[in-house]
Amino acid sequence: VLAAGCAPGLKLYVTYWYPAERRARVFAVLLLAPVLGGVLLGPATAALLSVADGVGGLRAWQWLFLGLAAPCFLLAVLVAARLDDRPSQARWIAPAEAAALERHAAAALAEESAGARNASAGPWATPDLVTFAVVALAIGFASGTLVHVVPLALRRASDDAALVGLLSAVPYLVGGLATLYW
Repeated sequence: VLAAGCAPGLKLYVTYWYPAERRARVFAVLLLAPVLGGVLLGPATAALLSVADGVGGLRAWQWLFLGLAAPCFLLAVLVAARLDDRPSQARWIAPAEAAALERHAAAALAEESAGARNASAGPWATPDLVTFAVVALAIGFASGTLVHVVPLALRRASDDAALVGLLSAVPYLVGGLATLYW
C-alpha cells in the first residue's frame, strides 16, 4: 500500500523542484533505485534465506519479509521528516535561490498545462498516450517476470541459493547500465 504512492508522489515532488528540461534526467536517476535494489537485494536475499531459517523462532521467509519491510518503513519516516515540500520551505537554500527555483518550475508547469489543454485531438487520442500505455504495460510485464519468474527458473536450475541470488541480479545490472548509457 505504501509503495503504490511512491512513484507518483516522487514525480509530483520533482515538478516542484526541477524545470521541465531537467526532469527527464532526474526521473532517470529515480528509476535507477529499483534497479539498484534488484542488484543488491538478489544476493542479500539469497544470503538471508540460506542462514536465517530457524533463527529466533522465525522461518527464513519471515526474516526476509522483516528484512525487506524495515528499511522501507524507516525510509518513509525519514523522507516525511526531512524532505521539504517546496524550495521555499527548505532551510538549506538561500531565499532568493528558492524563489528562482519555484518561479522556474511553476512557469514550466504552467506552460505544460497550457499545452495539454490546447491539444486539439483530446488527451485520449494522442499517439504519445497510446505509446506510453504500451510501454507502461510492457514494463509491468517485464518487472513481474524479473521479480517472480527469473528467480524461480534459476532456482529450478540450481540449488545454490547464492548463485541464484547473484544471477537474478544480472538483468537489473544490465538494465541499470543501459539506463545510464541511454
